[in-house]
Amino acid sequence: DDRDSLTNQHYSSVNNNKSISTTLSYTEPIATHQMLQLEINNSYSKTNSDRKTYNYDSTTGSYSDMNDNLTNIYENTYQSNRATLSYMYNDGNLNFSAGTGVQLGHMKSDNLSKDIHLSQDYVNMYPTASLSYKFSKTRRLRFNYRGRTSQPSVGQLQPVVDNSNPLHITSGNPDLKQEFGNNFMLRYSNFDRE
Repeated sequence: DDRDSLTNQHYSSVNNNKSISTTLSYTEPIATHQMLQLEINNSYSKTNSDRKTYNYDSTTGSYSDMNDNLTNIYENTYQSNRATLSYMYNDGNLNFSAGTGVQLGHMKSDNLSKDIHLSQDYVNMYPTASLSYKFSKTRRLRFNYRGRTSQPSVGQLQPVVDNSNPLHITSGNPDLKQEFGNNFMLRYSNFDRE
């Protein structure tokens, strides 16, 4: 279509994020070079998003006509509790640890503009493993693995159209699930002191 299109709007977007997290850790020796570690973590976050869009009113010459389809007030809270148990071994040359945790999470999303309320509960495993082996004073091998979950942001959840870039119009998905990522790192180092 060879027609030109003009969108004359003014929008404002205000986001507030608050979060707090606490961790309690206890380590108990169980044998020579061996330990168990118990870790308890609690976290809470709250995000508010207030997006208002106004169409240009040619009769008044101002941006006073609120566009209800592109306006949204959204509140998202996420609370999680995690317990992790790890086994650790360290004899000077070999340093090894492996553990797993279980996290219970609850996310509540409130679309205050449209009176829509969503609630999601999550149960996640949090596996971790690390290995460091010193072959000599100059050669070392390291390996790390970590599995983590990540919650969607308010912008990804908020079901309001963002047309600020007409070539890339987006809208949030309130049913979006969390993501789980696996991170691996393998490193071998060798250096010549001379």
